[in-house]
Amino acid sequence: MRFLKFSFSNRTFTFLIGAIALITVVGVLIYPSQALAASTLGLRIWWSMVFPALLPFFILCEIVFAYGIAHAVGVLLDPLLRRLFHLPGISGWTFITAILAGSPSGVEAVVKLRQQGRIDQITGERITMLSHFSNPIFMISIVAVAFLQRPELALFICIIHYLSVLGCGIIFRNYLLPKQPDGELYMRDSTQSIWSKVNIAIKEARQQDQRSFGQLLGEAVSGSLQKLMMIGGTIMMFSVLLELLAVSGISDLFMNIVQRFIHSDSIQTARVDSFIAGLSEVHVGSYSITQQEQMSIVWKTALLCGMMGWGGLAVHLQVRALLHTTDIRYSPFLLARLIQSTLSILLVLLLWLPYHRFLTPVIPSYLNNEAHLLVIDRTIFWDMYVPWRDSSVIFIVLTLLLAAVIYSTRARSN
Repeated sequence: MRFLKFSFSNRTFTFLIGAIALITVVGVLIYPSQALAASTLGLRIWWSMVFPALLPFFILCEIVFAYGIAHAVGVLLDPLLRRLFHLPGISGWTFITAILAGSPSGVEAVVKLRQQGRIDQITGERITMLSHFSNPIFMISIVAVAFLQRPELALFICIIHYLSVLGCGIIFRNYLLPKQPDGELYMRDSTQSIWSKVNIAIKEARQQDQRSFGQLLGEAVSGSLQKLMMIGGTIMMFSVLLELLAVSGISDLFMNIVQRFIHSDSIQTARVDSFIAGLSEVHVGSYSITQQEQMSIVWKTALLCGMMGWGGLAVHLQVRALLHTTDIRYSPFLLARLIQSTLSILLVLLLWLPYHRFLTPVIPSYLNNEAHLLVIDRTIFWDMYVPWRDSSVIFIVLTLLLAAVIYSTRARSN
């Protein structure tokens, strides 16, 4: 498959960015009070929710990486990645980095491997397609607890997000797969046990990072603060841009166009700037979606998971900037995010009732029974066509599917 080539450094793109920046400055001058209110809202979201939730987690992640724990877990994932995704075992480290630190940390790890010559271009593109994860603390503490105020949905959101990555990996397991893989990249060292490889990975990580714990802690704090400052600035910038779209009437114009094609009451009640926010920046988009009181909780969760699967325009720009230093293309990453976002929405609609029927959710003390009943929305088509009666059926079906995938992969490799 060939993708349309578009250079982010050509004159057209430069002129477009400059024009948008100029229009934004003019908009801020015309609507100063609205811009100030939007910037204050973005600052409040970042300071009261994002900053306290992510700072301790970022610091701990830096310590985990420095002591080689992430490298060791990546070695343990080696057999799974080879059989399930047709990826070399070295990609396990990038996955653990992306899971713990969130996107675009996984892509940054892939870029380092490519610059070191440890992977080729095709392998780098295939790993990049599956190196997009949302921060677990973001999904649990920020989205489920702070934004939605539904702690019982934290586990469900995490399950949907990781299942979407798994499904995306299965779909693209043979995509960009070279006909004759490089032996050095896919070679299996049978002379060493898995635990010996784990010990070697930890020792190599400590040899590369010889900082003392005091120095490591100080640099982890300063580095985490720098990341959070970048996130805060991004949130405030996109918050102002979205408010200018709303007050200028552009959002209403898009809303009239959307209403001609979509006739769902749950979606029509939401302002179109919420969808634009989700496409632009995941923090602002998630907060905007959760403020739509007339939208059902099912569609809120589906759109939130879809936004996290997409990642936001801000993340895509960072990924494009990271990949620009290598020969790894950005277009496979874009294709994978579109598929992952679509899978996330479909999985929410399909698994909503089975999850709430078979897994007892945790009911917060501040919610009464009536508020809890709103979580189980029985208007999804799943309940009408596939009425599961026993949770063991789902377990057996998923086990058989996983066994079939592993068996087919093993047969091809042999």
